[in-house]
Amino acid sequence: MEEPSMTGDGKKTLIVAGAALELLIEFSNNTVTGVTLGFPESAEIVNKHAVEAGKILLKDLQIEHNQSPLTKSLEPFARNFERLALLDKLSINPGLNLYEAVAGIYESLQRLHNWELHKSREDPSLTGKSDLELALIALCTKSGRPSMNGRGRVGLSLDFWTEKRLQPYPTPEAAAHAAETNKTWSLLIGCAPLREMGANPVRITDKWISLDVASGPTIDWLEPEPTFVPAESQTQTGPLQPGSPMMPGPRLPEAVFQATFDPPLHISLDLWNRIIDFGCGLDSSHHKFVMYDSLVIPAPTSKANEQTDTRTVICTKKVQAAPVGQPAELTHKTHTNTLYVYDAVPGKTLTELTFSHPSQLVQLLPYLRQYAFLSILLENSFKDDSVTVSTTPASAANKGATSSVKSDTNQDDFRSFMRGSGQQNSKTQNDAVPKQEGKEESLKVDVTLTVLPVPRLQVVFPFRDKTANILVEIRENGHVHVEAQNVLDESNMNATQNGRQRRVEDIGGLLMYMEDIGKWAEFIRTRWA
Repeated sequence: MEEPSMTGDGKKTLIVAGAALELLIEFSNNTVTGVTLGFPESAEIVNKHAVEAGKILLKDLQIEHNQSPLTKSLEPFARNFERLALLDKLSINPGLNLYEAVAGIYESLQRLHNWELHKSREDPSLTGKSDLELALIALCTKSGRPSMNGRGRVGLSLDFWTEKRLQPYPTPEAAAHAAETNKTWSLLIGCAPLREMGANPVRITDKWISLDVASGPTIDWLEPEPTFVPAESQTQTGPLQPGSPMMPGPRLPEAVFQATFDPPLHISLDLWNRIIDFGCGLDSSHHKFVMYDSLVIPAPTSKANEQTDTRTVICTKKVQAAPVGQPAELTHKTHTNTLYVYDAVPGKTLTELTFSHPSQLVQLLPYLRQYAFLSILLENSFKDDSVTVSTTPASAANKGATSSVKSDTNQDDFRSFMRGSGQQNSKTQNDAVPKQEGKEESLKVDVTLTVLPVPRLQVVFPFRDKTANILVEIRENGHVHVEAQNVLDESNMNATQNGRQRRVEDIGGLLMYMEDIGKWAEFIRTRWA
């Protein structure tokens, strides 16, 4: 409904009213000047977030200084308003306010998040960590970071992973900017129509977890009573229609909690089935049979329909490098990264799931992080718009023997490496593929991916006068566990500037720090040689 201004000054107000929301959009000379969002019939746990949500909608509609009214995209506004409208559409029954249902989950998750931050500050092993570092620990290793109207999105989101999580920032301003711009994996929590028989409908409550949060070593989750809504009025006579209640009386809501993955997450079919075992609902009707590695690193269009158990992906990339013995001089080196997949497993893409209790989401987070970090490693190492990626059948002759490794990062070495600068390439006799006339030497980095029973990466590259062979597991919460390695021995374990002995754990920690197999291999071969 459009309401013209009575003052004749060209001002107008567009009023959008629903079952539980009211949106006022103010115009002046056909330009949006204000947005007011309200929830007249909702509790305070909903209305206290209305102002921030209105600011997001206003920003979505305003013309920025570098934008034109002719090309201004309304997609962000449409996406945010759609989330609000869906909850409103499902709240048409008296006594059913799904804004309150979602806000109740936020209250419980925020209580859990605050408790985890408090416990982290009391943890002696985390002494000296900044508030940002503690927040990232909670986000990436505990119950995630709940946010209402965060990062330009209206509604509730649960952030559970972010890129560059271990990289330090020189100033609080840089850290705040990174928190807003770094790629973050989230669950957008809302509601959807109840379609599956046996699924538990929504419950409107903020008592999903006790006030004390924990009971001993475990989280003290509560099981709220069901929410009932009045029966639909029987205004028609005649035989009952399909789905009509047999007799009037309170009934369960015809809505269920839903979490949407932002961005979608590729996982193995094995984890897909485990998520169903957790009691969550997944829609398999539109998913075709695709191998996991092909989801993360898609095949060229000409081979998109080929599904084989073996696969090879070759990617040429430029990687920052420091010449051996000259750690302060940085240059760029060409890497030929080759990914071998010998035992491909089926995969699925998580886009959304239904759930009945927030504890189900918290239980899933360690496994979601596992595959989020695996996708980061594979995409950073083998997927880039600026390079050519070729896919060929994997040769059994290239299948390397498995070795083992363990590791955690040496940040002093890494920071020194990243601070260096230089302009000249430097190659050593043993670290490169034989040079062809007119072509730059490239370092070969071979990676073998095994997804089950746990994701494993076997990485082989030139190191000293031999071949480095490192086997790592990507475990829950994105932790890198080194199963085998041959790069650390008595000759280089004590060769650190600060006198700290290098440990096998540093190998895995360094990979978590860098999030790129090529950079990780380059660091090890030039700084630990």
